[in-house]
Amino acid sequence: MKNTKLSVGLIACLLSVGGLAGCSKVRSSSDGVLLTYTVDGKEHKITADQILEKSYDDSSKYQAIYDVIYSVLVKNYFNHEAEVDYYGQKRVIGKGQMGNPDDVAHGSEGSIYGKANQKVEDDIDTAHTNADENNTRYKKELETILEGHGVKTIEELKEKYVEEIQKETFEKNFYTYYIEDIKQGAGATHLWGQAGDTTLKSFWRGYFEDQMPYHVSHILVKLEDGSGTNYADGTISEANAKKLYDVVDALANGEDTFSTIAKQYSEDTGSAKLSGDLGIMDTSTSFVNEFKLGVYAYENYYGKDAAEAEGTEIDAKEFTANYKAAVEKSFTEDEIVNEVPVISSEVFTWLKDAAKEDKNGNKEEVLDNNAAFYPRNIIYNKFLNRHSVAFIVGDTEAAEGATHGYHTYTAGKLAGAGKILSVKVAGEWRPILCVRAGSDYQGIHFIVVNRSPLETGVDANGVTQSEYYTTFYPDQDLYPHTGEGTTESPRVNKKTYVNFSSVDSDISATKKRAEELASKLKSFDSDRLGKYIFKKYLAEEKVVINQSKLAESLTKWIDTSVEKAEEEREENWTKTWTEYIDTLSRQGSERSKLIPQACRVSFKYADVKETTADKGEEHTIWELVPTELQSVVKKDLVALGWDEITTEAEAETYLSSLKVKDAYKEKGGLCNDGKAHF
Repeated sequence: MKNTKLSVGLIACLLSVGGLAGCSKVRSSSDGVLLTYTVDGKEHKITADQILEKSYDDSSKYQAIYDVIYSVLVKNYFNHEAEVDYYGQKRVIGKGQMGNPDDVAHGSEGSIYGKANQKVEDDIDTAHTNADENNTRYKKELETILEGHGVKTIEELKEKYVEEIQKETFEKNFYTYYIEDIKQGAGATHLWGQAGDTTLKSFWRGYFEDQMPYHVSHILVKLEDGSGTNYADGTISEANAKKLYDVVDALANGEDTFSTIAKQYSEDTGSAKLSGDLGIMDTSTSFVNEFKLGVYAYENYYGKDAAEAEGTEIDAKEFTANYKAAVEKSFTEDEIVNEVPVISSEVFTWLKDAAKEDKNGNKEEVLDNNAAFYPRNIIYNKFLNRHSVAFIVGDTEAAEGATHGYHTYTAGKLAGAGKILSVKVAGEWRPILCVRAGSDYQGIHFIVVNRSPLETGVDANGVTQSEYYTTFYPDQDLYPHTGEGTTESPRVNKKTYVNFSSVDSDISATKKRAEELASKLKSFDSDRLGKYIFKKYLAEEKVVINQSKLAESLTKWIDTSVEKAEEEREENWTKTWTEYIDTLSRQGSERSKLIPQACRVSFKYADVKETTADKGEEHTIWELVPTELQSVVKKDLVALGWDEITTEAEAETYLSSLKVKDAYKEKGGLCNDGKAHF
């Protein structure tokens, strides 16, 4: 294939008059002269280079230059044939897609000429119809249509349509035949052998590395608490307390699937219908920080070794180091096992048992009915009102063959953290992340990562990362599957993102998910992708910009614009996680104001009249603490540093000397009014 030289005269004219239309008659001579004029008998010449030199430092001009060269690339692309590999099938694209000038296509199929001619015929029909309806002349209506397209004749209109359809087909070809390169970037092998320019690898990273997509599901329990900054005095209703228990209990006992539990309990009605499936979450998804960054924190710090995630958008080093430090402020020493923050399953049982307790033993309000002192809220604030992810641990291992329950991990930081509430996805156990989050609503999420971008191999079902994010749907031959479709080797469709949800057995639903994914891949960084396509075809089509300095400046402009956009995105990303870390740090500081757990134990005896009971008058708090809670209330006082208590022995001595009535009635006492704590 011969090199195609790009007319610098055409580009120079564009810069001088500000539009391509004004350059239609301009031709550069062999010496690049655009204009010759005579003054006082002396001939003067203006060359393309002279005009271009004035534009080298004017970045505002390069978008126009880029657009013109792009249009030339498109035209050149359809001047010859190219063979591509389409999943093992050889297909010819380029010139053959043009068809014959007199073709007419009906619908979306057909040649480029055919589609253009069909659009022209449609415009002619419209002109006739408008003339009949408006009682005007056909010629007048046709002129109106032509004017609307910025042309004067039907032939010009056809040329305009041809150019538009060429550009659409040009980009559609790229998306169709190089979809793996969009997903995998430098990791793809489909493109690079044809491009012949390995420098493109560093320019385009691909969707997986650039956006870090996670396929996630969740169950949401909404809270009535309207504030996301009530770090120590939040409240939940009796119904919430019971529902949180019901969700955890259902996830632990394994009788129902995660899908069934999500449909029954999740208050995110949209995802509940899809078995809790939220689809793809990536760095550009507008999820609340606790959810999105909580998942990233798990993956970087708890799920994978930092080295595995290093170099990704998540930035394993700085983010996780700050995250770890912030989390440690919100969890006591016994709640962080092997560096993993955990919540005992007992907490949810306590919530259920304390759900109705909002009055004392005489059915009277305590402390002016301050809801912060209801036992369920004391439990909630201590164990669940935290904006960092934690894992729920229990005593019972999941039964053999169960799809969810408590599972013990043997690798990574989760190893040694205990039996963690988990669910099986594609035959592999995955922990359920628990986090309190909110924006326009407040709630607690139970999150499952169905597929991580760091899983670059195959899952238990033999599905690769690229197969998992296929843009085909099960009714298509190229959808990932096993078997040959014969009696001896029946076809079995693989489990991918496209048919993940149970409702996706409906072919229309799977097709919709495949098309939505394809759209996401095309648009996630359209500016960079467009410039990548430009550089790729500039190399492949062997188009030469016949002005070396222009070529250098244009390349620099492309690289600089991409780098600038990348810097802005990184700044926004850093700002996002920094704000999240700040939230966790404030949360850690505010938790010094938590109401001690000892107060929930003695709540029902507060202010009890002597005529009905003497426990409030005669008994100490320690005497009322059940054996199974003694360790909890002692450690709690140590963690709070209440009354300068530093050991569990000191905590027991303190509680053994403090009568219930004094704890509530004494000014500034352990369970006084809220002012003692907030």
